[in-house]
Amino acid sequence: MAIKKSAKQRARKREIKQEKAEKKEPLPSNEDIKKKQERQIRIILFWIILVMVFTISFVFFYRNASNFTFRGIKFQKENMNGLVFYKTNLQFTRQDGTFTFALYTRNDPRKLEKIPINATILLKKSGFVSFEPRVSSCYASNIAANELGTVLAALGMKVRGATTDNRTAEEKNVELKTCNDTDIMTGVVLESSNRSFIEQEGNCYTLHIANCDIIPVAERFIYETIFQLTERTKEKLNSAAINTSVK
Repeated sequence: MAIKKSAKQRARKREIKQEKAEKKEPLPSNEDIKKKQERQIRIILFWIILVMVFTISFVFFYRNASNFTFRGIKFQKENMNGLVFYKTNLQFTRQDGTFTFALYTRNDPRKLEKIPINATILLKKSGFVSFEPRVSSCYASNIAANELGTVLAALGMKVRGATTDNRTAEEKNVELKTCNDTDIMTGVVLESSNRSFIEQEGNCYTLHIANCDIIPVAERFIYETIFQLTERTKEKLNSAAINTSVK
């Protein structure tokens, strides 16, 4: 009986092996292998193209992020020895001719819009930039003074430096100028304040400066001066074109 049982077991094992062999998948054909390789190649190409598109898009965005137009004026972001400047080329006409002026500033004009300004800026032929002593002692006050003086002079105004303090005027032999001296000239007065903003009183523009944040406030005034001048120039040109067409 044991011999018969063992024979049956061996026979059953052979049957199981045969069934497994029959169930095994056949070896892939050359055509199947080729199709699989083609699918793998398509997947690889897809990822390569995706990476290329992403890289090109990033480079395009980065380059264009350095050039932008704001309020009708084109700006270019430049890095000079680790210092970032915002450059724009301005063309304007004065009585003595047409000039191109390259303006370099340290702040993005779009970000300075948060500084409130309530002024319609019109420049006289002569004027002054007057500093309160506390503002004069701020870091970078010389930079702000140079920026304001350079831009106003480029726009055709004969500008002088001054102080709002009697004692400082006597000790340093500097002109004493306040908003009271702007009947026939333009005054730009910089004084300390608990918040930064710009306001106008007649021909005088007061730059209120908080925490010695002098350059952003000065450049906000510079930008607004240029923006308003550009807008008025465009309006005059449009008006002249309309008048010409009517005639």
